[in-house]
Amino acid sequence: METPVETRDRGDILALLREAASRYRAGDGEGFAGGLREAEEAIETRTTREGAAATRSLRGELLLVTALGHLRDPERLSALYAQAEPLMDGRSQVLGPYDPFHQGASGVLGLVHRTPGTARRAADHLKRAVAIHHRLTGGGAGVDLLCEADLAYYSGDLQTGEVLAYRAIYAAHHEGQDVLLLDAAKLLAHLVKHRGDFRGWQVAVDLLNHEEGTKRPNEALCQEKRAGLLDELLLSLGDLSPGERTRTIPPLSLHPFHRFTTFWNHLLYLFYSSRHEQFLGASEAFLDLCREEEIPLSEAYTLFFQGACLLALGRRDEARERVDRGCRTVVPDGLYLVAAETAPLLGDLVEEWLRRHDPSALKTVRRIREGLASHLGDLREAIRRGNIAEALSDRELAVARLAAEGLRNADIACRLSITEHTVKSHLKAVFSKLEVARRYELRERLTR
Repeated sequence: METPVETRDRGDILALLREAASRYRAGDGEGFAGGLREAEEAIETRTTREGAAATRSLRGELLLVTALGHLRDPERLSALYAQAEPLMDGRSQVLGPYDPFHQGASGVLGLVHRTPGTARRAADHLKRAVAIHHRLTGGGAGVDLLCEADLAYYSGDLQTGEVLAYRAIYAAHHEGQDVLLLDAAKLLAHLVKHRGDFRGWQVAVDLLNHEEGTKRPNEALCQEKRAGLLDELLLSLGDLSPGERTRTIPPLSLHPFHRFTTFWNHLLYLFYSSRHEQFLGASEAFLDLCREEEIPLSEAYTLFFQGACLLALGRRDEARERVDRGCRTVVPDGLYLVAAETAPLLGDLVEEWLRRHDPSALKTVRRIREGLASHLGDLREAIRRGNIAEALSDRELAVARLAAEGLRNADIACRLSITEHTVKSHLKAVFSKLEVARRYELRERLTR
């Protein structure tokens, strides 16, 4: 005699689905798949006993949670959501508005664009999926906007990209999509970086540093992500200050998405510290990861950086081969900024490839390249000065500037209507904060 299969009640099945979703967010692929199977079996048993009508909304919830595993396939994603919507009785009881629709490591476009030549189609499917996701969960707002902002940015339309990035930031903040907000802030920083806009840069960095006071389901995810994105922005300017955190390949214990970001930061550290041979070795493992996870945008950046290292080592033919592979990855989608941004590192190799394979794109890449090159130095200087101003109080900064001009303590005291003793106290604090020991060092620190 067969033992009867236990029929789980609705609350138990919803709990199984919530646990499966939590496993996905934690990067536990096996636990996610196992949880889905258990929930599906429980729903099938209940359907057999009580009929399809009794489990209609549960089957919709199952489709919603199943879709989490297809966030990188917007066509499949939109199909699953379209199946789930007519089964649901209003909002989901499993996925809520604060559950991150997007939690990837390379922006929205970097996750949904998996094959060269499909970026526009992927963005269109994503837009349809986000609309249904928002109706069913109240979340996901701004994901499609950020994808469009990514497309505009990588196509070289920085003005449109900036407008869309701000719209995505507003939507993500309004809807409590903290993970998405971090990615939108990172994109904004890259956009304004190329305009030399220090105030815009500060807005983006402040958004990345901002932490919500209320505890949300994605809080741990945000904590890991925030540090990695800030390091990436500094490294993209050639600032090696995040060195201690980026000198080694990331441990496997990190969430898969953040391990990807941390690995990329490690490569940036090697590249900007001119460790060319080491970069070439480590980047091969990263390329394997890009191909395995199907992230051609990151693959292209890596190939161009490899080309720059090979060129610096005098291996021009190998550098040309990397440029060929990189261009074939981004040019079919018109993502010209990737080539334009890295072209200064590659001599004439990018223009050589475009003249041979896509002459119509050459003028566009040149235009983008000229716009990018003219502002980075200004931004680096503004950030340096801003960091100094942030480190010192208003009075300390005033004393420091006068001392750097060569004024004596008595003259500074007279100019600022304070005592010489106060001047000495301020200078002591300034020397300590800026890590200098002499006035000529202070002058160099403030003016270099």
